[in-house]
Amino acid sequence: KQWYQRRVAITAGLDQGRKDKALRLLKKKKFQDSLLEKTDVQLDNLEKMVQDIEFAQVEIQVVEGLKGGNEALDALHQIMSLDDVEKIMGDTEDAIAYQREIDDLLAGGGGVGQPDEG
Repeated sequence: KQWYQRRVAITAGLDQGRKDKALRLLKKKKFQDSLLEKTDVQLDNLEKMVQDIEFAQVEIQVVEGLKGGNEALDALHQIMSLDDVEKIMGDTEDAIAYQREIDDLLAGGGGVGQPDEG
């Protein structure tokens, strides 16, 4: 009978030891899971931060491009005024009209070697 009682006591002690060990392992697993979850959240935040920085860099390039374009337009405006452009367009229209008159004369046969009517 003593032997049986001792066996029951040893088994109960082992069971208690296993239970304590199992509880420690569960707590450790839960702690590691919470660390993994926090790490995932931090990684997500870092990825978003990197995307925001990349987008800001693109925005900076766009603004610098616009600035360069405005500087080029300002330089062009200093070289060529509105009056200059209007004069060039008028001269171009006059030259086109003159060329059409020449084309009409040549197409009409009123050129060389034909007697004038009149």
